[in-house]
Amino acid sequence: MQHSLAPWIPKVLKWEAALWLLSILLFGGWYRFSLPAVLWGSTYLAYLLIFFTSLPSLAPVFSRATSLHLEFRRLEAVFRHLERKVKAEKNPELARCCACFQNAQSRPSGYLKRIGRVCDALSIQGNALVHRRVNPLCPWTFFFVCRWEELSRHLTQEIPLWLETLGEVEAASALATLASNNPDSTLPHLDGQRAGASLYSRRAAKDQ
Repeated sequence: MQHSLAPWIPKVLKWEAALWLLSILLFGGWYRFSLPAVLWGSTYLAYLLIFFTSLPSLAPVFSRATSLHLEFRRLEAVFRHLERKVKAEKNPELARCCACFQNAQSRPSGYLKRIGRVCDALSIQGNALVHRRVNPLCPWTFFFVCRWEELSRHLTQEIPLWLETLGEVEAASALATLASNNPDSTLPHLDGQRAGASLYSRRAAKDQ
């Protein structure tokens, strides 16, 4: 997550998309209206030149996305449980602490699906033949690399909150287990109004 691509990548994507569309239009003009072939040929050549020049900078993205996807899969069951099973009417304190898992826009399962789609799209890098045939036809890798960069910016903000929330839930679960196994022991009282207050206030401030 700390290794972002160079800021010129999204700008190059715009140039790639423009050159790709222009080469298609010029090719259609050559085929239909007998425009000089050098027009679409030079435009398409520029498109290919930019792609192959930028390819080394794009290569590490697939491994990063796949690594994060695999790490997320280890916690998928926990995330889904907190998203689906925690109900405000049954346990308002826990629901308040897990507010970040209840928000449809910031649910970990939603990000997991998006990361999975990006990984599937970028997996063509593992097949050199397919990779070098698809990208000359359209800026496939550039598009999904930029999609990954957008996701990673959001995840940089969301992941610390998710992990901190999991830490609070785990701590509360440990205390509950201790209380269940030792009913005669004196245990600290958790103020439900304060539980997760820092996380909840942070989320509220972020959404404003």
